[in-house]
Amino acid sequence: MKIGEILLLKEHITPDELAFALWQQKACGGKIGRILVSSGFVTENDLVQCLGYQLGIASVSLKGIRIPTLLTEKYSVNMCLNYRVVPFSIDPDSGALEVATSEFNDESVLRAMKDIFPSGTRVSVAGTNDLLFCIWENWVQNDKECISKINDLKNSIKNLTVELNTGEHLEIIEEIDFEPEITENLLNTFTSNDPVIDSGVEIIEENSIEDMEELEILEEDSLVVTDVGTMDAELEIKIIEEEQLSKKVEEIDTMDLLDDPEDLMERVSFKPRPPKLKK
Repeated sequence: MKIGEILLLKEHITPDELAFALWQQKACGGKIGRILVSSGFVTENDLVQCLGYQLGIASVSLKGIRIPTLLTEKYSVNMCLNYRVVPFSIDPDSGALEVATSEFNDESVLRAMKDIFPSGTRVSVAGTNDLLFCIWENWVQNDKECISKINDLKNSIKNLTVELNTGEHLEIIEEIDFEPEITENLLNTFTSNDPVIDSGVEIIEENSIEDMEELEILEEDSLVVTDVGTMDAELEIKIIEEEQLSKKVEEIDTMDLLDDPEDLMERVSFKPRPPKLKK
C-alpha cells in the first residue's frame, strides 16, 4: 500500500490534498510524504508513524531525547549527518543498539549501517527535522569547537547592537571620513532635542552681513506695502489725477490758448462744450 493511501486510510489527509501533492510531485519532483508535510497537510510525526506501518518497522520521535555520552563519543557528528542516522539508545535488557534514520529507502545508507553498527542493531524510522534537531542538541552544541563558534557569534551580535542613548553613536560617526564641519553638524543633530530649530540657527549664523541687510530691506518693503494697502484706493487715484492735470495746465502758454484752442483741448484731455444757441 502506498503512503498516500495509508494517510487517507488513517484520515490524516483528504482526497483533494493528496491529488494536489501528486500533481506537484509530477510537475516538480520530490517525495510525496515531504510534499504533504511542506504543504501543511500532515504533520511529520503522523507521516513517520504511517511510514513505519508501511515498512513494518517501529517509528520513533527524537524530540527531547538525551542521548548517552557513550554514544555521542563513539559515533561522530559527521557520520550522523552523512547518513542521516542517530544511535539514540541501548536496550538495558538485551544490550541491543537502537538507531533511527530518515533515509530508510536509501540502499547505500542501509549498507553503511551494517558496516558501522554491530549486529543485532534495531532500526527505527524518524522524521528528518526531528533527526537533525537531535544531532544539533546532542552532538553539535556539546562540541567544544562548536561552543566557541556559537559564543563568537553571540558576541558579534552584541557588538552590532548600537544604542544611541549610550553615546556609542559618536564613535560610529568619528569612524566615517567626513569633513570636520559636516561631522560637527551631524553630532549637533544627534545631541539636539529639536534638530529642526538648531539647523535653522546654524543657517542664519552662516549667512553673511549682506544677506542680513537684504533681509532687513525686504522686511521694510513689506511694511510699506502693508501701510499702502490700508489707504482708500479711490481717493489716492483721484489725488494723483488732479496733480497731473494741474501740471499740464501750468505748462500751457496763454498764446497757445488763443492761437490753437484745439491743441489745448487735446493736451488737457477733455472735450469742448458745444456752443450755446441764440434764441
